[in-house]
Amino acid sequence: MISRATMTISPDGYWPKGMDSSAQFRSMDDFMRAIYPIWKGIEKKDKEAETALTGEQVRVPGQVLFECLTMHRQDRAIHQSGHKPVKNNAPPADFRKKAAASDKFSGWRSNGE
Repeated sequence: MISRATMTISPDGYWPKGMDSSAQFRSMDDFMRAIYPIWKGIEKKDKEAETALTGEQVRVPGQVLFECLTMHRQDRAIHQSGHKPVKNNAPPADFRKKAAASDKFSGWRSNGE
């Protein structure tokens, strides 16, 4: 059932056909660099909170932070950040916007004027 649903949603697989492995690697590398500060910040905060617990607090059920909870917080934060791997060979939309804005000031016109 999962396989059928996956094929319906994304028949070409995760990466589009024609996207070479180098572009796939660059996309994932850019994605990892973008999410690392989010991931690391949550990891650090949770470790500090756990280290600060007293022996008495540790004995109270639910006070100890479990790794699974940290991973869920990281996953939610990354999802909410909107960062995603670029799944085509074109630059992300914000690069196109910046390029278009810089063209206005350089006097270059895409319509040949």
